[in-house]
Amino acid sequence: MKIESEIQRSVNEEKLKDQSNKKLSKRITEIEKQIENNLTLLESNKFQRNNLINKLENLSKQLFSMESSYDLKIKIDSLKQEDDKIRKTVQKKIDRRNELENKQRDYENKIKNIDGKITEYVNKDNMLNAELKKITDQDKTAKEIIVDYLRGIKNMYTNLYLSANNIYEINDNYNNYVDKLLSPELTQEEYIKIKNKTELENAVILKDGKLNECNDEINRFDSIKTNLLMKLNDIELDKIKDQLTKLPDGQSLIIKLNDDISTIKKDVNDLSKTVNDLNMRKKLNYVEGLNRILSNPETYTYTSPPIQGYEDYLKFDVNITGRKVEDGKYIIDRSKRFEYKEYLKGGIRFDFSIGTVFDIGNKQQEFDIIQNNQGYEIIQKTNNQYIPTIAGMLHSSWRSANNFALGFTLGVSMDMTKLQLNSLFPGISLLLGKTDKIIFTAGPALRKVTQLTNGFKLNTLLGSSPADYTSESYKLGWFVGVSWNLTNKQKSLMRLSY
Repeated sequence: MKIESEIQRSVNEEKLKDQSNKKLSKRITEIEKQIENNLTLLESNKFQRNNLINKLENLSKQLFSMESSYDLKIKIDSLKQEDDKIRKTVQKKIDRRNELENKQRDYENKIKNIDGKITEYVNKDNMLNAELKKITDQDKTAKEIIVDYLRGIKNMYTNLYLSANNIYEINDNYNNYVDKLLSPELTQEEYIKIKNKTELENAVILKDGKLNECNDEINRFDSIKTNLLMKLNDIELDKIKDQLTKLPDGQSLIIKLNDDISTIKKDVNDLSKTVNDLNMRKKLNYVEGLNRILSNPETYTYTSPPIQGYEDYLKFDVNITGRKVEDGKYIIDRSKRFEYKEYLKGGIRFDFSIGTVFDIGNKQQEFDIIQNNQGYEIIQKTNNQYIPTIAGMLHSSWRSANNFALGFTLGVSMDMTKLQLNSLFPGISLLLGKTDKIIFTAGPALRKVTQLTNGFKLNTLLGSSPADYTSESYKLGWFVGVSWNLTNKQKSLMRLSY
């Protein structure tokens, strides 16, 4: 500060030293003597009080060991006149007890009086010391007044900047905390890690009791600022200026002092504006509320209004967008869009599928007639044991959200050359998948087959070419099949409530 360097200049230093060489006034000496005498009297009374208390305690013990006045009075009243000797003995006890009780009251009164004197001496000592301090303070030199004042200003000024730096650090901690919450993928587990310092850097602002400390620091800054501004407009400043006028270049020093004070006021106001612009109280309240919300697991779950599903599943188009970003911060874009299906259960579902069926047990036979020198003969051209065919199937199953379901099946195959029903496949199916399904089916097979009519045999000579030697009929066998469903989504024909 300008004023400090000027105070240390030799001319001013000597002038201030001359003012500081004054001796204590006669009144100070008198007060010091009074304090000394007062302390002597105070100690003397304390000593007397302690002696009286010891005597009183001994006296109380004696009275305690004696019979009470009430008991002695009853005893003496019960004695007859002829028991004169005993009456005199009891009366002596009564007189002795009365004497001790009177002495006890006397000690108590003396202690009470001494307590009053001690209180009086203590009050007088406090008053004399206060008066001595007042006179001593008035005897302070000009230099002491100025140095003490400037030292107080500098200390408060330094503490104000230290407090502001602490608030800046709190603001950095706040930004660190908020930055970690901007990800749309934040889960409660990740937030607990942030909060509990597990695997991730902890936001310091969330440590136990830290929020209260942060609020205390803001209050401390406001308190220092208020006291500093009051100090810069204090009555003590007028006293300093009065002292400076006694120096050779006092007016110049006053101007420099005013300049220093104006500079400090401007710095304090600028610093206060910077700290206030951070709006830390609001941010701390926001952190407290946000922490309470994010610690609740329900925060991470979105519950939609009731939706009535009529088909196999409900499809949701989910769009996750990044949180609002302010002040031009760069944030990694974690926005995403995806489709989510919620599968329903309950009710009967029907699926239609097409696939390959293997017929087992029903032979596919074809016959022909050949002619030789001896006549006609029926021969077998084909005899297939396993017959693959393409079939259409209708499946009924219980709607489920699982990846598999059991159902009943009825399948058919057609002879496309004749446009006739070729086979019938009732059975049980295993449906794998939720929307697109692979279906495995097995069961009995009712298949149309060709066979020789009665009276005709294979490889038997006939005199003439036979007519109507074959016939078609349905026979029971077995089948296994695999098919692909063609109905991805459908309404239920029967719904049951749970």
